[in-house]
Amino acid sequence: IKGCELGASTSCYNAGLMHWSGFKAPRQPQTALAWFAKGCELKSAASCAGAAIASYSANPEPREAALAQSRRWLDYARSLDAANPLVQAIDDWLREGANPEGAPAIPAPGSTSLEQQT
Repeated sequence: IKGCELGASTSCYNAGLMHWSGFKAPRQPQTALAWFAKGCELKSAASCAGAAIASYSANPEPREAALAQSRRWLDYARSLDAANPLVQAIDDWLREGANPEGAPAIPAPGSTSLEQQT
């Protein structure tokens, strides 16, 4: 959290991930979204992609508005790093209807692919 507050986008991603997954912190999509959003402001594509999932999970209704918000986060993530595997996986997830149970895993920083997280 301190690293994010000091402007390290990877730290913002990590804080979001902790609250998203419930690792050493309560599972709180709203709090995860706030940390991912901060990382996104710092131009982290992974944080923007995390925000795409967290925003949908934190505010799933009305569905069309939630999907539109997720797509905005993802569009920005894509503009930062279109080759990021998390960006690609979330893009597929949104195109397939964004089933909350089928959301892609948000990988730990430094992972090169989503497959490493299974």
